[in-house]
Amino acid sequence: MFTKGIHNISRVTAIISAAIILLMMALTVADVFLRYLFSKPIAWNFDLQTLLIVGVVYLGIAYVQVHRSHIRIDLVASRLSENNQLWLQLFGDIVFFGFSALIAWQMSLETWEAWVIKDYLDSVWDIPLWPAKGAITLGVGLLSLNLAINIYNDIRALAQSRRIDSARFGWYAWLAATIVLWALLAVGTVLLRNTTIEPITVGWICIILLFILLLAGTPIAPASGIIAIWGTYILAGEGPALGVAANKPFQFIISYIMTVVPLFVAMGILAGLAGFAKNAYEMARRWLQNIPGGLAHATIAGGAMFAAASGVSTAACATFSKMVLPEMFEHGVQKALALGCVACASTLAIMIPPSIMLITYALLTGQSVGKLLIAGIIPGLLEAALYMGMVFLRCKLNPSLIPKSPPFSWKERFTSLTRAWGILFIVIVVMGGIYTGIFTPIEAGAIGAFVALMAVLVVKRGRVREIGEALFDTVSLTSAVIFIVIGGMMFGVILAQSRLPVLLTEYIAGLNMPPLLVLISIMVFYIIIGCFLDALSILIITMPIVYPLILSLGYDPIWFGILITFSIEMALVTPPYGLNLFVIQATVPNLKLGDLYRGVSWFVLVDLIRLAILIAFPQVALWLPSMMWG
Repeated sequence: MFTKGIHNISRVTAIISAAIILLMMALTVADVFLRYLFSKPIAWNFDLQTLLIVGVVYLGIAYVQVHRSHIRIDLVASRLSENNQLWLQLFGDIVFFGFSALIAWQMSLETWEAWVIKDYLDSVWDIPLWPAKGAITLGVGLLSLNLAINIYNDIRALAQSRRIDSARFGWYAWLAATIVLWALLAVGTVLLRNTTIEPITVGWICIILLFILLLAGTPIAPASGIIAIWGTYILAGEGPALGVAANKPFQFIISYIMTVVPLFVAMGILAGLAGFAKNAYEMARRWLQNIPGGLAHATIAGGAMFAAASGVSTAACATFSKMVLPEMFEHGVQKALALGCVACASTLAIMIPPSIMLITYALLTGQSVGKLLIAGIIPGLLEAALYMGMVFLRCKLNPSLIPKSPPFSWKERFTSLTRAWGILFIVIVVMGGIYTGIFTPIEAGAIGAFVALMAVLVVKRGRVREIGEALFDTVSLTSAVIFIVIGGMMFGVILAQSRLPVLLTEYIAGLNMPPLLVLISIMVFYIIIGCFLDALSILIITMPIVYPLILSLGYDPIWFGILITFSIEMALVTPPYGLNLFVIQATVPNLKLGDLYRGVSWFVLVDLIRLAILIAFPQVALWLPSMMWG
């Protein structure tokens, strides 16, 4: 009864979070129209949205935990037995509970203080801060209760497994290891706190501990956040450590630019519900089918167009796997080529705006979201063109790879343009609006999401239930991603306190290595580590160290953001952790990973060529941002 009540309350807070997203969308669209039609923008919109994003994220994180959807690495856990996975899950839940309970405690004090002293947002409008801080307290408090339920269920499941004779020895071994681990951590913390230790050493210890937590399956956000609090305690004591828990969860999110995430996520999810992906593919198929390799070209071109409305590679991969692969198999397309085409075409969503990965990079580094999004256009189109060129040459040399299909008539081709109006609108108006400066990225996201919502309601006649599920998906993804960004920023604080990034930059500068060699080494490192860790983990761990180094070498941070995104894009299709490969495997029954590996190998070779082009000619990425009007 208690569990059901907590889950129901978590769902209610998620509904409120979804309603706030709709409110943010409506306010932003209204602000744009009022500004351009009547020269009367909504004066308080900026400040209000800065606080609304707090509610979106923190009122949604408990619902994410109900479905255990907080992003984690299962590289180790997935290879263990079910019983051993339970032990790691219990360990991660305890770490997560400690982090969330600490924040809930400190934020409750902050909320009360804001109420008593009548604390207001630093703006011309007297907007009180206690509701926003109260939302954090409520959301993280519910998260803690859900985690307490999960811990209880984990212990019950482990207790049941102990009754099985074959599992009894392993059960006691894990119990002993867990007790020893927590004891060592407690003793080590006391010793380190009472010992003179160099800050840089604490920085390295924090990185090692973060790796251990991530590989143990602890969700990324609490893993990075709890390490930041722990490291601050070692370096500065209890007061500053509690200050990190009290101030950073609010301080790091109270930013207008954060509102771009839920709006672009909503645009991508609603665009998928509206059938934009199918319309884009059908349009590309009608225009490209008579070219050698036509179905593959249509998949790549359709992927590029849908990328302009999606921003999430795995979502695009799941959509195209279900929609395109059955048709490609039916038309006799070689299995490996079809699989590789879908897996790699889906990665275009991580480069072509609105890329959630580029937005995350911007949030972590303080770079312009608009410039980064525009910088991804030409590299994304270059990727699509190189993929299509490779497919064309292979099909010319071996026509049996993709049997030729009868071409469509000109009437059918032009008719397909009218059906793809939604995706064309987003590509032209939204991206064009950012480029010309007519819209900010946030306004472009709101308009794109509004158009997708109208398409669902009017054209697709979507039911309220479908739209509700899409908004729940938006809440889940937004809360999970921004919670990770906040945890990453907290982790950056402890690394800054340890001076590790500064000292490492000075050390590498003292080696007198050619900057190009350093850059290539970093790219190789990202491609290799991307085979084992997910993209957000890589950004969280490395940005506080690598970003200052890149700046010290004199490289453009916008260009480097494109290179980082590209290397992560490659990691999505490179074994053993290529996430898109697992998405396709889960979608297509009786599929062998060997077929996938063979299929993506040609596309990975093309990616290496594109990486060389981007490094040799930075203007491929920087020309469009330099020509932006706004």
